[in-house]
Amino acid sequence: MIRISTNLLGILNLILLATNERAVSGGADIDPPVFMTLCSLGVIVSYTKRSGGKIRMNTRSIRFRLTALYASILVGLGLAFGAYCYWRLDHFLSVYLTQLFAHRAERIANTLLASVKRNGEANVGNEIETRYAPEANDRFIRVSNADGAVIYISGEPNDQSFDPKKVPRPAKTRSGGSTRIEHAGSNDLLIATLPFATGQQKYVIEVGGSVLPIKDILRRFVVALLLGLIVVLALAIW
Repeated sequence: MIRISTNLLGILNLILLATNERAVSGGADIDPPVFMTLCSLGVIVSYTKRSGGKIRMNTRSIRFRLTALYASILVGLGLAFGAYCYWRLDHFLSVYLTQLFAHRAERIANTLLASVKRNGEANVGNEIETRYAPEANDRFIRVSNADGAVIYISGEPNDQSFDPKKVPRPAKTRSGGSTRIEHAGSNDLLIATLPFATGQQKYVIEVGGSVLPIKDILRRFVVALLLGLIVVLALAIW
């Protein structure tokens, strides 16, 4: 435990008398900042050693309790703010990918399936491979007709994050687009589904991707948050 020496007042008095005597005899003025510096140099800090020379922390002191309370409040506020940011980031990334997949499904419907009568269904798969390269971009694309027959399905992605053949069919075909999460292989898959009709023929377009990029970003966010919280807490208590 650190304590101020009981001789502090006596030392300060001696410094005051010496400086005043020097000022009177020599006619020199003592600058107040210089005088305060001399007084500060007279502070003697002594360490009280107890229990074999070990320094003990008084956990019952008011200072310790206030510091602990202050640190607890900082940690609580930091964790609450981090949880909110984590939820918002997860929601933002999920919505962004969903909109991206839905937009891709609309482009496939409007550019490829709209001319399926003229070019034929066999040309749909070739155009998807040429324009979008789903395997190289780690994407899932499947186009089915009203009978449930698959016109095109993408192959296994480069990162091998999911198995396209294990992706279940959509439970219900709605009039508008929908999104869902399916488990395919060892990871989950975020999929946007869009029904499309051209003439008398109806199709279902599914475009999706693995949620691993979202999990990776969230994991990095948690690590950065914890490191930042530790630094802020250390600077606040220091």
